[in-house]
Amino acid sequence: MKSHTYSAKISFINIRDADFVLTLKRKIEACCGATANIRFNKRGYYDLDYDDSTFLGYLLAMIKRKPSIIYPLLKQYPTAIRGLFDADGGAYEDSKAVLLYNTNFEVIKLVSNVLKLLRIHHLTRPRRHVDIMVDPRTRKIYQTTDKIFEIYIRRCCLLRYRTLIGFSIKRKLDALDKIVKYRREKMGDERHKIRWCPPG
Repeated sequence: MKSHTYSAKISFINIRDADFVLTLKRKIEACCGATANIRFNKRGYYDLDYDDSTFLGYLLAMIKRKPSIIYPLLKQYPTAIRGLFDADGGAYEDSKAVLLYNTNFEVIKLVSNVLKLLRIHHLTRPRRHVDIMVDPRTRKIYQTTDKIFEIYIRRCCLLRYRTLIGFSIKRKLDALDKIVKYRREKMGDERHKIRWCPPG
């Protein structure tokens, strides 16, 4: 019988949140025993990569190629999408909104399907994202425009989102709580309960 070993370089790129990328590094190193390296890329985001010879690494590589393969699992554990909101989303107090951004439409579709299972009403829409970059060596300024996709949690489901998913990062959770409080005070408790948090 021949034995086969699997080894792959697993990369997570363009992570927006510093707290999340540090937490991800700790989790990977504790779970896989590998050293995860974090880099600050030219777009102003974080990249993380590590070498993984475990079965988990094999699964991650498959999921990155085709995110939809984990949908059956997410149907059983839908709140697992919290990690995506931790990494690429946030609660924005200025616009009083919870948003998720991703350049991979397959990921957006996957999250949207899970939100539908949870009866969290939302909008999915394309956005043009403009990045301003400064070359640290030449000080030249560059502008790039990428097409990204956005999930917007409807106001009527902010409390439901808070209850069923929320955020693992305290800073984002605190911002969400402020938004929910603002909406509740603006609309009134009874109206908030009836219209903003549909029953499960």
